[in-house]
Amino acid sequence: MVYKILKIKERNIEYISKIMQKRWDLDKNVADFDAKKYLMSNKEKAGWIILNNKTPIGCGLFDYYNSDVSEKHHPWLLLLWIEPNHRGHKLGIQLTKKRMSYAKRHGYKIVYLDTTEAEKYHEKLGWKKIDEINYHGEKDIIMKFNLSKKFPQEKLKN
Repeated sequence: MVYKILKIKERNIEYISKIMQKRWDLDKNVADFDAKKYLMSNKEKAGWIILNNKTPIGCGLFDYYNSDVSEKHHPWLLLLWIEPNHRGHKLGIQLTKKRMSYAKRHGYKIVYLDTTEAEKYHEKLGWKKIDEINYHGEKDIIMKFNLSKKFPQEKLKN
């Protein structure tokens, strides 16, 4: 399989919006509006998409803010998603490396994420748990990664 990771474009907004609706339980109009913010690609917001033969199969976002989870931590790696039938090829790691590289280029030293179901996965990759909150009735773990540390150098499998 041939995978490409590219900055999101206008044509990818519908795909990103659908994932936001599913993962974050957003109304379609709100998700469409929010997804378009990641087209800006500035110091505070950016987004990437993984394509398999021109078909979107995953995404990852970078955002300075995640006020739904924490007002005191910045910036965030958000909405890491790989379609289930494409998991196991280290695509999530590749998207995370892209977002971390972006954060470093913009002068950030630490990045954060939150997870309700992948704490152990992220710990294996060097993330540190810093807090646990109740978010919409679910246990939500806030984690940080110091960008001066090496992130796993896994190769993308084809």
